[in-house]
Amino acid sequence: MAARNPVQQLNTGDILKMFGERLAESAALPNLTRYEPHKKQSLFHQSILKGRLYIGGNRAGKTIANVLECIMWITKTHPWRKMPVEPVRGRLVCVDFKNGLDKIILPLFKQWLPSKYLINNSWEDSYDKNHYTLTLANKSFIEFMSYEQDLDKFAGTSRHFCSFDEEPPKTIFNECKARLVDTHGDWWISMTPVDGMTWVYEDIYEPWEKDPVNTRYAVVQADMLDNPHISPEAAEEFLSGLDAKERAAREKGSFVNLGGRVFKSFDRDIHKVNYDFKVTDEMRIYTSIDIGWAHPTAWLWHAVEPNGHITTFHEMVDSFITIEEWSQRVLEFERTSNLRIYMRTGDPALKQTRSNTGTSDIMEYSKNGIYLAVEGVPREVNIGLVKIEQYMRPDDDPRENNRPFWQYTENCRILEHQMERLRWATYASKKLEFENAPKGTIHKKDDDAPDSLRYFMTLMPDLKFANLKQVNPPQNLLNATQAAEIFDYDRMNASAPVEDELSSSSIYTLYSESNYGMEN
Repeated sequence: MAARNPVQQLNTGDILKMFGERLAESAALPNLTRYEPHKKQSLFHQSILKGRLYIGGNRAGKTIANVLECIMWITKTHPWRKMPVEPVRGRLVCVDFKNGLDKIILPLFKQWLPSKYLINNSWEDSYDKNHYTLTLANKSFIEFMSYEQDLDKFAGTSRHFCSFDEEPPKTIFNECKARLVDTHGDWWISMTPVDGMTWVYEDIYEPWEKDPVNTRYAVVQADMLDNPHISPEAAEEFLSGLDAKERAAREKGSFVNLGGRVFKSFDRDIHKVNYDFKVTDEMRIYTSIDIGWAHPTAWLWHAVEPNGHITTFHEMVDSFITIEEWSQRVLEFERTSNLRIYMRTGDPALKQTRSNTGTSDIMEYSKNGIYLAVEGVPREVNIGLVKIEQYMRPDDDPRENNRPFWQYTENCRILEHQMERLRWATYASKKLEFENAPKGTIHKKDDDAPDSLRYFMTLMPDLKFANLKQVNPPQNLLNATQAAEIFDYDRMNASAPVEDELSSSSIYTLYSESNYGMEN
């Protein structure tokens, strides 16, 4: 006897009861028509600017606001924006497909997108899982992409909007923005700034913070507790185990410097000189240079006191400047400031012979009256970094009132900016970052002034904080005038070997062998 269909076994009352339960269950589910954004979400949706950044703590409603913004576009039901006449072409990019898309983004679309907008009222008929594309009955679509994908995947035809869940790599962001040019389309980012002061901070948040009225972008910052569904007790349970900086990022959505920062001890409130600094006769004046062309050249001036304290008191940072022009700038500043330079040092690459000129930069500078000693300056980056960290520590001499051994003056704004922002290099994707050990190299962007400082610091003695004693600068170190006498200009030609071009090694040898620094 054939088995009866289970539905056939239900009487009319059972069917009506089941139907009623389904309706009740459906009515309780989130839905675009029942979306009640909290205050910060409303500010995000209502902004009419073409670029928007929604930053906030964890569970502050960022991703839901992002998804609902996408739904308003593809359904053409946005209450605050005029939608395109043609079907909307959208793109949402998330961290990865497995976790970001499948576990977070797609479930939210299924919850909040009313089925009446789907093809045949069916998610299965509307979502192409092979191409990660959701197409609606009105022909609008949204494609889902991942930061894991290669950059060339983000090229292609135009889009009306591009959305980013969590911070995108800048290269991917720029490529997606290029898809918006012919539609004059919109973009928005929803993120918790757990990676600290990245490009989003510098390019979007910081300009808005300085001038929120005239900025090109809208920025909405949400606290975890702006979400009315999060209780203070639940929030505190999650946040209580975090350190202060990570807590600020995850609770308030604040941009802070986290683990990737190179100079973790740097603090402008501590290391910036808070008085009118004057160079005195007892100070030794050093200059340092990090060379570049399109990548800027950075000159710094440092005053070293007899007790070992250092103040970086002037900077010049610029691109596309010739050596002759740099020499004129440097010497003019020193002449008008009445500075007597004790020693110049910098990038060891200064002594490399250039194929197009047959001479080195150090030779070219010497021809223009700038004499540099770079022999012995280590190429190993960590040596200079460790030295800088040493000198950022406070002096334990009670007479110095915790004054750090190294400080800088307020006019060194580029140095300050780069010291705060300089970060260790990271991998192109979160997946690679998780699967590999941290990179041991510095992100080569905006590192010119710190590099110049690093070259100078390698000349300074190691500090010993236990029994700090008076530092006696060497008396036999050649000054610039004396150094000029050891140059043999007749031998400076294209055929001269690099190591014989300049006797800067003599200067460094005298320096390193002098009893400068702490007693053992």
